[in-house]
Amino acid sequence: MSPRVATLVLLAVAACKPAPGIPTVGPDAAVPAGEADTVPSETSIVLRYDATARTLAQTGHLELIQRGAGQYAEAILDLEASVAIEPKGDRLEVAWKVDDVTALELRGALQRDGDDASSFLEAHGVGAYLSDLRGQAEDDPELPQNVQREAELAQMRQQIADATAAGEPPPILPGLQMLSYLPPLLQLPSLPEAPLPLNEPVTVSRQEETELGDTGLVIPFDVEVKYTLVRIDDSGGSRLAEMVFVATAIGSQEGPGGEIVIESEQRGSLLFDLGKKIPVSYESTRTETIEMGQFSGETETTLRSSWED
Repeated sequence: MSPRVATLVLLAVAACKPAPGIPTVGPDAAVPAGEADTVPSETSIVLRYDATARTLAQTGHLELIQRGAGQYAEAILDLEASVAIEPKGDRLEVAWKVDDVTALELRGALQRDGDDASSFLEAHGVGAYLSDLRGQAEDDPELPQNVQREAELAQMRQQIADATAAGEPPPILPGLQMLSYLPPLLQLPSLPEAPLPLNEPVTVSRQEETELGDTGLVIPFDVEVKYTLVRIDDSGGSRLAEMVFVATAIGSQEGPGGEIVIESEQRGSLLFDLGKKIPVSYESTRTETIEMGQFSGETETTLRSSWED
């Protein structure tokens, strides 16, 4: 595997991450640590969004570092965005739009002269999805906000496919590549299914499948997430809940170049307004390693966001 192709594999892995933050969990899977059947106490908190139409102003920050096969890629992105929430029956339609890219630094394999990635993100950085009141995203490429972005990404994939078929080095297009990283940053954090008792960890274990970028290769993962409600604060005029989480995942699958093994660990926190039922701030750091035949690589991703009503 050439270094350039290896870099593209790393970029594909980074682009297929789940939605911002807290990993998806299924119903009836949560078990308080050390107890199989626990009735939620009066101090337990259920985190949910409500079906109220509103627009949130979001400030977002993304840091991405990738290493592998002697290659290095780094991106640091700061932006301001608007997030419009509309009730649709028992679900929510959430539309996000990049209003301003306040800072963007690209280094290594992502650095290309003449590519105005900031202007590209401001022009094409729009998207939408449907979700339940836990923020579990259901991507719908047919929503109007997604059509243009998907068309741009399809063009990038076709350019890569054409270059590969011609035996040429696949192109790295920074603006389009950064566009693929926006949904994990700009989707609302997903929330745990189970009630969270104060200072008592709740552990969720499940299996799920993830496609490796657009390769068509689906990898099964064993996932474990531990949530802990660490604080409920009524002192500032708003009732806020702070939750921390640790998530681990490991998956493997046979690929064209041998067995692919991916491991990840994610740590983060969420501050949630229990009165307004909206996120206040979110932060997570995720480290992911991939081994594929003779190739190995690592991706580190940090997300930080804050919202105002």
